[in-house]
Amino acid sequence: MNIGYFIESSCIAGAQKSLYLLLKYTDKKYNNYVFCPDDGPYFEKFASVSKKVITLNLNKRFDIKEIYRIRNLIKEYNLDIINCQTPKIGIWARLATFFLLDKPYIIMTIHGFGFRAYLERTKTGFYDRTRKRILFILERFLDLFTDYFIFVSKNDYEKSIKNSFYPTPKMRYIPNGIELIDPLTITIPKEIKKNNKDIFRVGYIGRFSIQKSVSVLVKACIELLKENYNIECILVGDGEEKEKIISLIEGSGYKNKFIFTGEVFDVMPYIKTFDTLVLPSLWEGLPHILIEAGLLGIPAIASDVDGNKEIIIDGYNGFLFPSNDINSLKSRLKILIDNPNKLYEFSINIKDTITKYFDITKVINSYETFYNTLF
Repeated sequence: MNIGYFIESSCIAGAQKSLYLLLKYTDKKYNNYVFCPDDGPYFEKFASVSKKVITLNLNKRFDIKEIYRIRNLIKEYNLDIINCQTPKIGIWARLATFFLLDKPYIIMTIHGFGFRAYLERTKTGFYDRTRKRILFILERFLDLFTDYFIFVSKNDYEKSIKNSFYPTPKMRYIPNGIELIDPLTITIPKEIKKNNKDIFRVGYIGRFSIQKSVSVLVKACIELLKENYNIECILVGDGEEKEKIISLIEGSGYKNKFIFTGEVFDVMPYIKTFDTLVLPSLWEGLPHILIEAGLLGIPAIASDVDGNKEIIIDGYNGFLFPSNDINSLKSRLKILIDNPNKLYEFSINIKDTITKYFDITKVINSYETFYNTLF
């Protein structure tokens, strides 16, 4: 079986991490090909666990020549299935199949309704709004020619059924998963170890973007520092909102309490140093970072959006708080700082949740069962 996975970047992100694990655990079972730009560290990682990685040029907003090239690539590699992982390449790859007589099965993997949430939440000029709306309509049109939709988020899956976003027989739910490694095998480099064990370390890992709403975390931490809480905040990642976050911190007078690491490929050693992870996003699919933190027994405080709520059970294995609510986040941080027993209780429970529901071997079994039903 020849399967082509199309993804619009090889940068460090959750969709790329999930795809890498899928490739790694099915490499001996299928002929897996990956089609993506060579713009990040996952390009080589994909190559190590697949038959071949084919470079795509996605620099233009829309490129008829590249779409036709994708059509030829699908034909050249005799793909039985194409699995589109992200919205832009999902449009291009599905358009490419219009030129084929012998069409492969077309699957769209939905890592969250971020594309639509972005359209709804961002306020830009008329040109940008019009362009995004055209892309949205085009995506909905192409949905008619898509054979299956795989949802990594159960909430998105159930919402789609309830609102008839897609025909129910075309929908499948297969969550993200993680390798159940032993936390004791993770070595923490000296440069990121806590110098003072009495300091409560709050961590964030992800993009600095509008979606992730990192400023909410930073403002909550600044408020706690003003109240003389002994905390520090580690911010791992990069993105278009980073300079705004830096300016916010520099204006607070607590610059020495915030540490920026930049983008990191292997985040597990960093997570292991956290007392708690905070994910204040405005929307999510099924965030891989919460699964990774949970495996290491690091409790999280996350915004109460779809995706986060599938992992964090409020008051049982972590805390949820309303998006953009700085005071709610601050109060939950206070509870964990002031109650080490609660932190320990959450640690035990979140690790149990992850090992029980997000084991990668169960995820792979679901994919194999699904793929095998197609032939």
